[in-house]
Amino acid sequence: MTATPIGPGTNQWIKRWRVHSERTDKAGNPVTYVVARNASGEFACSCPAWKLQRGSRDDCKHITSIRRIALMEEARVNVDITSQEERTGYGIL
Repeated sequence: MTATPIGPGTNQWIKRWRVHSERTDKAGNPVTYVVARNASGEFACSCPAWKLQRGSRDDCKHITSIRRIALMEEARVNVDITSQEERTGYGIL
């Protein structure tokens, strides 16, 4: 499964990703879904597994993958900031 960031879309969604599923359509092309995150940090997915849930929604595998990617990106940013602080002396008590 791969994910590609795409534009934010509507006002509600601040970040969106196109997720290429492991499934293929009848023509053999990979099926793609859109995972989006709003300003509150809530996620949504265009896949049937997420859209057809009743009551409280659990994360589908596409949202789970995007959450992992987001955590890795956040960790990378924190590492970059820490490295810069170490080089400049800022942030040292």
